[in-house]
Amino acid sequence: MVLGRVRLARIDDMDRPLHRIFPVWHFERACRLRQLVLVKPALWIDPREDPCAMFFLQPQSGAQRRAGRQMADYLAACWAQCWSYEADSDVLLRAYSRVVLDPLIERNTTPAEEGIRVTTTARRLIETVRAWAEQNATSHFYLAPVIYGPEDQFDQPLVAQFSRPEGPRFFSTPDGRADSLFVKRDRFGHEQEVRLLCVGDARLGEGPNILTFPIDPNSLFTEVAFDPRLIAFERSEREESLRKCGYTGTIREDISYVKVLTAIPMKSEWPSPAWDDVESDPSSASS
Repeated sequence: MVLGRVRLARIDDMDRPLHRIFPVWHFERACRLRQLVLVKPALWIDPREDPCAMFFLQPQSGAQRRAGRQMADYLAACWAQCWSYEADSDVLLRAYSRVVLDPLIERNTTPAEEGIRVTTTARRLIETVRAWAEQNATSHFYLAPVIYGPEDQFDQPLVAQFSRPEGPRFFSTPDGRADSLFVKRDRFGHEQEVRLLCVGDARLGEGPNILTFPIDPNSLFTEVAFDPRLIAFERSEREESLRKCGYTGTIREDISYVKVLTAIPMKSEWPSPAWDDVESDPSSASS
């Protein structure tokens, strides 16, 4: 689907929830300043997040003698933000939110590393992106799920693009550059990642490391949930702080770490624990 300079791919349900775990203070800043931040892929931890940046063009034997060239020279600058279809992954929670409760007062001792799960939809992101696109004539925007592949083959669809008439210059175009950032290794498949991209008209390495765009947080985000490992009084503090930053939307309580007492119906009487017999035996006290 193409909406001006905004393109969507492989998204069947525009209203399916998308989730992202922000550092709490990042999200408070986004609400306070009414800005969303996209970053260059070079800032991501995985060194293979941008496969084409690691390609090297090497002449075949027998071809006209010329020096090889790094593929990075052809790549357009790009900024991105990652979302996910996965709502309840403890793996993602622990990867992007760190909570270590003090054993005495039970307060989180690592608040700077604490995360908050934020929810939106493709439709809401696209509505926001279209407003950005109208003000950024040199940028193109994309939203699509990542395509996962085997460790040794995930980048092969990109290699196949070199047979195009324009060769490596394809990845200098907005569509080519976007394609290069929608593949990832199977080991990250549990993330069910959906990426929002902004492709510019400059070369890779040019431009700032981050781009900020205006948003209305109360229209873009449908709900938030604080880390479920926090105890009640600290969640209340976080909610009060977020409200002061201008967020008026839904704050959902995540009960995934709440203790649950399970009642087991018994059809007959049951014996007492064995140590009850020992405690009721007077002779056991003197032994």
